Amino acid sequence: MKKRALHIVGALVSAACLYYSLRRIYQTGGFELLRNSPGALAAAIGLASVTYALGLLSIATAWSITMAGRARQRFRFVAVYAVSQISKYLPGNVFQHIARFGLAVREGGSSARVVATMTLESLVLVAVALVLALATLGDRALAVGPQVPFWMLATLGVVATIALATSRRKLLLLGREVLGEARSSLLLVVPLHLAFFALGGLGLKAIGHAISPTDTVTVLLAAGSFSAAWLAGFLTPGSPAGIGVREAVLLLLLGSVYAAGTAGAVVASFRLATVLGDVLLFGIGLLLARSRAVPDLEERDLEVFD
Repeated sequence: MKKRALHIVGALVSAACLYYSLRRIYQTGGFELLRNSPGALAAAIGLASVTYALGLLSIATAWSITMAGRARQRFRFVAVYAVSQISKYLPGNVFQHIARFGLAVREGGSSARVVATMTLESLVLVAVALVLALATLGDRALAVGPQVPFWMLATLGVVATIALATSRRKLLLLGREVLGEARSSLLLVVPLHLAFFALGGLGLKAIGHAISPTDTVTVLLAAGSFSAAWLAGFLTPGSPAGIGVREAVLLLLLGSVYAAGTAGAVVASFRLATVLGDVLLFGIGLLLARSRAVPDLEERDLEVFD
């Protein structure tokens, strides 16, 4: 009952943030700017979608390293991750985990190991995103404070606190089987998760440059902004793919670099790029699942998406 209530609150926060983001982009002329944008924007969105998909593939690789003990088994778990990721757009923001769990168990993973791997993935992602955001944004993150509506700041704070508190028991489910190997695998897992945010930042910078070549944003600042927005969306339960929440955070952070209308156009374009990136990742997952490298992941395993 508590989880359901938490997801309902998170969904309402997501909807409120989406309304705020769309209204702000419209009022500042962001959509009009997109209609009059140069042809280079389409290429930038395409590049950003590819870099985003590559970033997700790096996470999928990290997930498979923790999940599979033998290297020859890792391709099938990369496919599991890639195929299930598209389900995050369903209401509730939990179906990607449900699909990933079911497919991974079918591939021979034990239930305890799958749960532990998924928990470890969340911990590493949150830690990397938090450190990267704090290290790259610095005082800039504090400078947007006066621009943040009080209701948004207060609600996000309450939701994030409740989410962390209710996840305390889940964190204790990290099994010895995974943690015992994590000491060595973290040397690979952490850089792969860091690559996700770096590649996302690269795509965000490319879109910003296409819309406003005169305004400059470094890859580090873009990666930090992306990691902060991702973290806010991740900590908001019930928000499908962090929609609304991530846009609101990006608008506030990028507003200190770009003009308001430009920031809105960048944020809207980046959301489109991430959606295309998720579709691209899904296609890659299907190709991996049907290749000879993944012989045990059959078409019947994908019926959950039909």
